[in-house]
Amino acid sequence: MPITSRLWQLNGQGDTLLSRGYAFKNGGYLNLLPLRGGDWLITGCADTTAASNSYDIAYFSVRTDSLGVWRGRPRYLPQYRYNNAPAPVLRLPADGALWAQTVNLTPYVQGTVGGGVDAVQVARLDSAQRVVWRHLYPGRTAAPNGISVAAMAALRDGAYVLVGQKNRAWQSPYGNIVVHSGWLQRLKSNGDTIRLAAEYFGPISEHYDPHEVQATPDGGFVVAGDVYPRRYLPVFDSNASANGFLAKFDSLGTMQWEQRFVGQNAQYPSASIHRVQVLANGQYLLTGIRTTPALSDPNQAFVGAYDRRLGAALAWELPVETQGAQLQTALQPDGTLTLVGQRTIPHTVGGQTSQDQAGLLTRFAGLGAPYQPAADFCRRPPVASAGFALNPAGDTLRLVDFSSGGPRFAQVERWRWHFPDGAYFDGPAPPPHRFAAPGPGPGAAVTLTVTNNLGCSATQTLYPFGRPSAAQQARAWAAQASVWPNPATGAGGATLALAGLPP
Repeated sequence: MPITSRLWQLNGQGDTLLSRGYAFKNGGYLNLLPLRGGDWLITGCADTTAASNSYDIAYFSVRTDSLGVWRGRPRYLPQYRYNNAPAPVLRLPADGALWAQTVNLTPYVQGTVGGGVDAVQVARLDSAQRVVWRHLYPGRTAAPNGISVAAMAALRDGAYVLVGQKNRAWQSPYGNIVVHSGWLQRLKSNGDTIRLAAEYFGPISEHYDPHEVQATPDGGFVVAGDVYPRRYLPVFDSNASANGFLAKFDSLGTMQWEQRFVGQNAQYPSASIHRVQVLANGQYLLTGIRTTPALSDPNQAFVGAYDRRLGAALAWELPVETQGAQLQTALQPDGTLTLVGQRTIPHTVGGQTSQDQAGLLTRFAGLGAPYQPAADFCRRPPVASAGFALNPAGDTLRLVDFSSGGPRFAQVERWRWHFPDGAYFDGPAPPPHRFAAPGPGPGAAVTLTVTNNLGCSATQTLYPFGRPSAAQQARAWAAQASVWPNPATGAGGATLALAGLPP
């Protein structure tokens, strides 16, 4: 059946500036990723077949302009079907993306819904949404709901971490119950898998359902989600109450500590952590839900901060008048956070009162400054390095790249070569470059700028035709210099700044 997905653009006060809808068969939009120039990368799922009883749903990606207008037709990922699970996406340099999905490996049978065996698929997309590579991570047992991915993040060492859940073992004596544990996977930007201390986390008696992962300043990461204590042992408990959990891991995937959060109702002490944001002051900003003491209000969401140094309780907590899963923007540098969720409100007609659902947008201010991973990652930038050779005539230049990505698992993603005649080349291996006779003279520079998968850049300058003279160097410095105030006044001093040096 047709389902309309809608893209809204809002101003700072929450007013709607634009609303654009697209109709999909049995699907819709899932994720939205900002690109350069104001464009968006949107991922989703839909059924492209004409049969009315078909549910052959596949993942797609599409690029739009800043107003949400498609720049081309959606590109569908072939071969494997959509599964009802999150499909996180991360932006890479040059508008590429790393995209993880839970897929169904079983071929579709017309007229059926659900079923099949699951796997996690990770796809690397280029700027045109073409697939560069794909990798599959199957579940341990051949069963439905055997593995899923919930979130992923880039880490300081240049690797990426995926979190989700994976079936771990069949519970004896119940042959149809699978134990679901927390699952971790690390990989490089080229798709190579990195060994972890362990791919599972949590004891086998507990059911883990991670929702979020974020990098931490020490190079590790933190995971938030739900855990069902004593779910499986000694017997399976289908009514176990969930706790929220926050778990800290080092870069090798070893759990360093875990904190759990419970609801405030003694009979139903349920809680869930949906999102975590690492703060610059060492705290963790959490959003989620937990039961209230009286259970009289179904709107039980909250936002709060956890400080490991202060013990088990939240450092502070604020109620949010929504229920269920929440979406949110990134925490802004000034501590502003916007949440969107559903709120249950009473609605009375003809003396009959019902509980109706309504969307609610909530903005908080002053929640704390976020940890900025991008700035931290670039403290160890890539290394731009190249060699060159001239032909005997001195008019043809050959170049070879020796650059490295910087951190241990980082990889160079972009190369930009600039030549003194104004030409440039993008890529790791430029062809021989020939100059018009008699060729550039001393001081003519070739520059190589490289960018790694974390978005950090470095530049090297080469002088294949001889280093610049003192006069050329002085003119180059003068072109990069700035002075203020300009013009300088008769009284007081002036400040001179050169590119690359502090004022």
